[in-house]
Amino acid sequence: MSDIDKTAIQADDSKPPLIGVMFVCFGNICRSPSAEGIFRSLVIEAGLEQYIFIDSTGTAAINIGKSPDPRAIVACDSVGIDIRGLVARQIDDDDYRRCQYIVAMDRQNLLNVTAWQTKDYAGDISLLMQHHPHNGGNHQLPDPYNSGQETFYRVVESITIACQSLLKKIRSDHNL
Repeated sequence: MSDIDKTAIQADDSKPPLIGVMFVCFGNICRSPSAEGIFRSLVIEAGLEQYIFIDSTGTAAINIGKSPDPRAIVACDSVGIDIRGLVARQIDDDDYRRCQYIVAMDRQNLLNVTAWQTKDYAGDISLLMQHHPHNGGNHQLPDPYNSGQETFYRVVESITIACQSLLKKIRSDHNL
């Protein structure tokens, strides 16, 4: 191995480990890609993108390979977030290895990710709305799929507020 190769390996070893954050909804085309895009924007704004890995996934395999719902794209665009490049996929065991924070959008998806977690998973599984400071006791983020565009705007607003609080928690947990 050349000196250049050794330096590259040493440089990689000296990097702080990435903190993985995974957002999960049913089909990975409405809520979770919106949360991924919004959270990524907040992380970049805070200058923390070198520390935090962000992804989203679904519990169902029904939309694998599809783009986000056009209404989610419009709602995210309205707050300056572009989620067009995201592609739906289903959660798998590697996600539990990569992500210390798995954040579900509703109780059904929370039950699924909790039941499917790998035996050695020691991360934090929560509902996104648990992080919303004004959730009024409602920890469920409604699925806007069968609703109109206005509902998507409201969901994006709720996601933004909850993601701001989630980022504060992660910063506190990891002294960032």
